[in-house]
Amino acid sequence: MLKYAGLKTCVDRYSKKKSISKKEAEETIRDILDVIKEELLEDNEGIQFVNFITLQKVERVERVGRNPKKPSMVCIIPRAIKLKAILGKKFNEKLNNKGGN
Repeated sequence: MLKYAGLKTCVDRYSKKKSISKKEAEETIRDILDVIKEELLEDNEGIQFVNFITLQKVERVERVGRNPKKPSMVCIIPRAIKLKAILGKKFNEKLNNKGGN
């Protein structure tokens, strides 16, 4: 089973780090996430946090899909915009234990 840190975990850690209430920590985190969402919805190519992560918008063009069990059955897969995450070099090195601390 996969283990993910969620909002509650981040709120707990941030509130302890900044010595603020959990309510204040949650509001701050939600505000930051809202700003990130707004930026990604703007007409730009993505958002970049230097040395951490780049979230890049990638357009998937409309294409024809087929059911392998019924090749005669054709469906159109609509155009979609997806996010591609690219790790910053320093963060990637830390994540892979190459950069020390």
